[in-house]
Amino acid sequence: LPDDSGFLIPSKDITDEQLKEISKEPFTTRYPSIFRLGVSRYYSEDMVISMDLSTGFSSLSSSYSSWMMSLGTEITRFKHVPIRFGVALGGDRGASFSMGTGLWIRHIHLDAGLTYRGGLTANSAKGIGVGVSLSIN
Repeated sequence: LPDDSGFLIPSKDITDEQLKEISKEPFTTRYPSIFRLGVSRYYSEDMVISMDLSTGFSSLSSSYSSWMMSLGTEITRFKHVPIRFGVALGGDRGASFSMGTGLWIRHIHLDAGLTYRGGLTANSAKGIGVGVSLSIN
């Protein structure tokens, strides 16, 4: 691969014997190790606040070697429409702000979220992240 992030074996002009020899070698990879400590507290029946402190032991894959602290809340005052927002500081992204909501109808949950990456506002962010989730509970 052009960025040295893995291995690419071209299959053009490979004989069956060469392919069998390559497949004899076991495939191994290291999973990213992350230390994570989190706490949460319900301040009422319809509001929870969570704090998470994490760090990785290397800068591989989705891990990072610097500390990150995240603080977030979920408000479920409106039975079918949860509201979420949070702030993260540190890690490989710097400061980030996220917000989201959902639509919960019986056992079907549709959730969506938006993250300002590398900044706390739309004007200071270096990028955005968008997530959508559909689950049946």
